[in-house]
Amino acid sequence: MSKRLKEFSALVKRAEDLGEDIEEALRQAAYQLQSRQFLYQRKGRHRRHYDMILRYQDYYLALMDALDFDMVINEERGYVGVLPRSFARRMSLNSTLLLFTLRYIYDEELIGFNAEDDGCVQVTLEDFEIRCKQFTKRDVAKSAPELKSLLETFIHAGVVEVGPDEEFPEIERIKIYPSITSLLSGDMLQRIEVYMRAEDVDTQSIEAEAEEQEDHGEMA
Repeated sequence: MSKRLKEFSALVKRAEDLGEDIEEALRQAAYQLQSRQFLYQRKGRHRRHYDMILRYQDYYLALMDALDFDMVINEERGYVGVLPRSFARRMSLNSTLLLFTLRYIYDEELIGFNAEDDGCVQVTLEDFEIRCKQFTKRDVAKSAPELKSLLETFIHAGVVEVGPDEEFPEIERIKIYPSITSLLSGDMLQRIEVYMRAEDVDTQSIEAEAEEQEDHGEMA
């Protein structure tokens, strides 16, 4: 048995020793984390699961590793999440480009001091479509309904929300959560770049845009 599995087995035994109530709470939090992908402290339905995961971090880190997930914990922004290690390979090319666009726009709005107090940024759906085409040099989606369909993956993952503007309901807005920085960073960026090169996407122009954003961020 590997060291990781031995550690996990010991943690499971410890969880069982805590009693049935705690054991059930641990299971429920694990289920919510896997099904929602990101849990937020500020969301009422998420809070007790978020708190449970923080309290038993070692247990969840070992559990998710055994299930082939990377786990992220960001107490500063108040979220926890899991990333399937096969996530990049399971996405379509257009979804991959959309993910890059979400991260690019999030960074751009952050640099422009347009983030909300909780770290979220909001743009109109129309503005997002325009910037997506400018950034990717492609028609990732040919219509607003197609764009919303592509966004469903990220809505389900809990990194974006799409809905009407509070003041002007006829205008639809995209809310991007700070967890986008965990969904697209480090190893995940490398995995997606390999995938995009295999699909013959011009990653150099996208990388140049991203590097330019980082340079602006350092100067800001």
